[in-house]
Amino acid sequence: MDSLSPASHVTISGPTYILFGKGRHAYTDHSGIRWEPQPACEGGESLPSTGLTFSGTEDSYIYDGGIRGIVRCIFHARPGLYELQLHFAEPGNLEPAHRIVSLAVNAGATQSVDVVDRAGADRAATTFTIPGIRPENDGTIHLDFTSEVSPVNAIEILPAPTVQPLPLRIVASSTPYKDDTGNFWLSDRYFRGGRHGQPPDQEHRPSLGLYASDRVGTFQYSLPAPTGSKYRVTLYFREPWFGQENGAPGGVGSRIFNVYCNGQSVLQNFDILAEGHGQSVTKTFDDVSPTAQGDIAMKRNMLAGLLALGIVMAGPLVAQNTADTAATKKQLKTDQKEDKDQAKADKAERKALGTKQQKKADKAQDKANKQAEKTIQPQN
Repeated sequence: MDSLSPASHVTISGPTYILFGKGRHAYTDHSGIRWEPQPACEGGESLPSTGLTFSGTEDSYIYDGGIRGIVRCIFHARPGLYELQLHFAEPGNLEPAHRIVSLAVNAGATQSVDVVDRAGADRAATTFTIPGIRPENDGTIHLDFTSEVSPVNAIEILPAPTVQPLPLRIVASSTPYKDDTGNFWLSDRYFRGGRHGQPPDQEHRPSLGLYASDRVGTFQYSLPAPTGSKYRVTLYFREPWFGQENGAPGGVGSRIFNVYCNGQSVLQNFDILAEGHGQSVTKTFDDVSPTAQGDIAMKRNMLAGLLALGIVMAGPLVAQNTADTAATKKQLKTDQKEDKDQAKADKAERKALGTKQQKKADKAQDKANKQAEKTIQPQN
């Protein structure tokens, strides 16, 4: 393994996708996103390519290589808010608690990520999201890895409108999708188990839009979601095989399955055809709390079942909003006190200045009076 060279000047001017480690080459993923190797870090060592295929992603190259150890990364960024998305995968055969990443942003509190436990296995991709990051006064974002065993493969640095996490939209397809309102849906990721199915009506696949592809089998999606938050999770269903609409036999009762969120049942004996009558069905779940690892686990429990879906996570970060509100109120009180103190000081200054000027004027008047008296004094 090679030591890293001194970091170079890396400027964030928009959504930025960086591959860590020596010997990496530019890569375009299944969503059409361009990743570039950038020497933004120093310290630690570079991880070599293994040629492994990692589960949970269709873009294994992003996770094949990286850096490890005590590393400091510096990114120059314009003023504003950013979301950091860190990508990890353990290439070895390690048990949970043996690959702990310790990191801090802008010298803040240390955060820990158990790569194997979070991904659910070794050789599996996982993502850790840190929202609400601002550049420091020097115009940079500092990312420090503080453990000798801390690995990282890649990072996304995304401009954000608020401190809340950016919405996450995923379509169960190897290609991305842009809907009629302009929302961009990422290609399939964060899955474990299952595979893409092949609906019988190939002729009409392109016209199905969001529902043109699906995942078959017993599978789970582990969606990165910062803790201390409440989320809205929306699932989109369409029966891709059975029924007259698909030009196939079967109908109501042909496919019945269960859906679980973080181990809790949210849909029992769910039948898309019975509920949708041949049309797509949308199910929304509010106030979903992430697990302690900072993710939301959606599981389909039926062997050899098909599910066309898209996933949207977009909800207020209750804890951060509360903290921001409290901070805003505190700052407002501080500002009001400072304004009041400044007004008081200004008043005292004006008073002092007025008194001084008055004394000066009185002294000048006394001098003038004495001069006048001297001028009009009668001669003997």
